[in-house]
Amino acid sequence: LVVYFTRDQSITTPRGHIICRMNSSQRAVETEVIEVCYQHLGAQPILRIEGDGRLEGGDYIPAGTIAFIGCGRRTNDEGIRQIMEADAFGHDTIVVVRDHKRWQMQMHLDTHFNIIDRDLCTMVRSRLEAQPGEPEYNTCDIYVRAPGEKEYRLWLSNLPFVEFICTRGMQIIPIDEEDELHYANNFLTIAPRHIMAVGGQ
Repeated sequence: LVVYFTRDQSITTPRGHIICRMNSSQRAVETEVIEVCYQHLGAQPILRIEGDGRLEGGDYIPAGTIAFIGCGRRTNDEGIRQIMEADAFGHDTIVVVRDHKRWQMQMHLDTHFNIIDRDLCTMVRSRLEAQPGEPEYNTCDIYVRAPGEKEYRLWLSNLPFVEFICTRGMQIIPIDEEDELHYANNFLTIAPRHIMAVGGQ
């Protein structure tokens, strides 16, 4: 039995399936494979990221009416713009989390931040305790739209990400470096307070 974890090749939003565009040429074929799989399943993707756009699934975390999307090493502004312009997110609030470090060990948003429940999340301690001006200090831009509208508008920019999380009433569980090296933060939430994680975590 062979199991493939296809987290990065596509994302599924409330609108439907989006085919990503990988940042590295070595992984480009993976999105073609996943699109063929969708075709065999009779599922029609609603969008494929094209051109200079980059999107990898580990940067997308849906959270009810909010979508968190990392912008850094693997996903860029152009990829995010294409999703918003196509009205493919299906969320009324988009939180673009800006990674200023762009480090391979924390290549995606879900390697340093993840959500367990509406009031509980995890964050790598070095990101949680980072100070303004340090590479690991995350900021975020908030895009909003009124229910039923298609276009988003920039509401807040350069907001401290930890501050935003706290204003949402979320408790943050810090992940120490030793656990981070074993991918403790890179889990998949399958139900409120139920996660699928790397064995031994």
